[in-house]
Parts: sequence; structure tokens; C-alpha cells
Amino acid sequence: MLLTADAGLAEVPGCTREQLDALARSVELRRQQLEADIRDYIAAKQAELRRHGHEVGVPAPSLRAVRD
Repeated sequence: MLLTADAGLAEVPGCTREQLDALARSVELRRQQLEADIRDYIAAKQAELRRHGHEVGVPAPSLRAVRD
């Protein structure tokens, strides 16, 4: 997705530039945390599937095959 900067969007009545910058930093940190959580969840589910596959004797696909 392509986002473009619009100076008018930085002007929010009742908010200082510092408050908006702090909010932007907070949103970015939250985005990074959510991405990390998603990666951790996927890794946990892949490990669970590998364990289950070993229990039933089905070989798990390589990670390369899953990503392609």
C-alpha cells in the first residue's frame, strides 16, 4: 500500500506537534510488536504441525516450500 504525506493531516485541533509525534511513535511501536507477535504465532503453529506430523508419521514440508 502506498501512503503519501499530507501536511494538512499533521494539523489536529487541540494537539501539539509533540503529542502527534509521540502518538506516531506509539503506533509504530505497536505495529512492530504486532508483527513480532504474528511471527511468533506462525512459528509456534509450524512447530505444532511438525510435532503432529511426527506423531502420525507424515513428513512436514520444508519451510522453503511453505514460503514459496
